[in-house]
Amino acid sequence: GLAADLKRAADKQLWIPAHGRYGYFVHGKGPKAGHLETHQEGAGLTYSLLFGMADDRQARDILNHFHNQPYGMTAVWPHFARFSDKRPGRHNVLVWPQMNAYWALAALRRGRRDVFQWELENLTELFYRTSPNIREIYDSVRGVPNGGIQSGRQWKATEHQTWGATGYLRLVYSGLFGMQFEEDGIRFQPYLPRTWGSCRLEGLAYRKARLTISVTGS
Repeated sequence: GLAADLKRAADKQLWIPAHGRYGYFVHGKGPKAGHLETHQEGAGLTYSLLFGMADDRQARDILNHFHNQPYGMTAVWPHFARFSDKRPGRHNVLVWPQMNAYWALAALRRGRRDVFQWELENLTELFYRTSPNIREIYDSVRGVPNGGIQSGRQWKATEHQTWGATGYLRLVYSGLFGMQFEEDGIRFQPYLPRTWGSCRLEGLAYRKARLTISVTGS
């Protein structure tokens, strides 16, 4: 079918056995036409795990070989030639919290609980540092807001970011508490690390009810 054809094409054009992951993209025009860029692209790898394009073997390879910065998976890694740790590119080696949330949930669904736990703890720390304000982008080395360089100027890490907040909530609802919303109710498959202690979620609006949910143990 179409899905199988798409996977075969992606594996042929983008999979890099030596790196254990998919590449960034294939150049379409210019002097690099047909050349595969080998940069690690966080969102693309995340979607390959979430939507099942990566089979079990490929998922293991991706989750065993990905590069993590001190403050999480970045949009793209490594730096493009004109950027650096001191001057990171806006859509390059910086932490976009909503992408990290997707990455953490994808890792959990493919069996890597350690990656999920680390990313949720890391995002909690980043958000706590700027509490009560969730910022758009964070520096992957220093853990401070940093909008990065684009079009020759430094951009602001915009404040009060809904997509960062909702990504974090997704980790709590779908990851920690394992809530899967179905037609006839909620199915639970929580993941609670032993080191976290018990967790409690209060005042969750669900249909005509207000729910309080507690998870204990591990």
